[in-house]
Amino acid sequence: MAYITCDNLTYSYPLSEEPVLNDLSFEAQKGEFIGIVGQNGSGKTTFCHALRGFAPLFYKGEFSGQITLAEKKIHEMKRLSDIADLVGYVFQNPFTQMSGIEETVFQEMAFGLENLGLPKEKIINNVTRTLTDLGLTSIQDKHPLYLSGGQQQKVALGSVLAMNPEILIADEPTSQLDPAATKEIFSLLKENQKNGKTIFLVEHKIDLLYEYATRILIIHEGKIVVDDKPEIAFLDDRLAMFGVEMPNILALGQLLKETYSLDFLPTKQQEIEEVLLFYRDRK
Repeated sequence: MAYITCDNLTYSYPLSEEPVLNDLSFEAQKGEFIGIVGQNGSGKTTFCHALRGFAPLFYKGEFSGQITLAEKKIHEMKRLSDIADLVGYVFQNPFTQMSGIEETVFQEMAFGLENLGLPKEKIINNVTRTLTDLGLTSIQDKHPLYLSGGQQQKVALGSVLAMNPEILIADEPTSQLDPAATKEIFSLLKENQKNGKTIFLVEHKIDLLYEYATRILIIHEGKIVVDDKPEIAFLDDRLAMFGVEMPNILALGQLLKETYSLDFLPTKQQEIEEVLLFYRDRK
């Protein structure tokens, strides 16, 4: 039995004439790292909202179909808090995720844990570990609202990671981070996935998704139009139509295949290096 299922999911926001999600079906197993890509307005964020229960429990609107998370049915829930300990959500804009009442980064990251009623010692341990993982110990006493955008993104992510959810949904959590910090976040998410967490990551950074994700969903006009391993999904002939770019590794692999008439397509960094070394040594 699948860990997560969406069956014939259709959703329209209030006052909207057209559905944002259109008869979408999907299954996932525990421990997957799922990258979600597509054009702006394709339904990526709404799909994530539906997985967390925000649509329709918070955003209302017209909802049909069924979502099941670890045998819990979203449409039967009355409160978002019913799955707060199961699903963590990192919003695209970190400012909207701040509590607005805590005065230090440490307190901000402890806020959700306190709402879950966890023991004080566990809260301190979880927050301390997460601060270290994210490299935020030097700013743990600073006010969260006075941080840079990139620092706020890390705090927002840390506030969710500290709660140790089984399912983590993150909507472009690295948009304000530099390349080095972005790579650190991807590595941290990968570590969580290897430890059994299920990751859903909306991102435009295709090369990193290709490197870290175990599965890619391409959403177009409210439907999942591609669902496969990264090395297969990003070779789909319709990528341009869906507004998705091919990862640089695959593009280079295709170029090498055509240039040297290879009988295989290099899809990994190591394979590309081996091809280049082979033909360099033949000169």
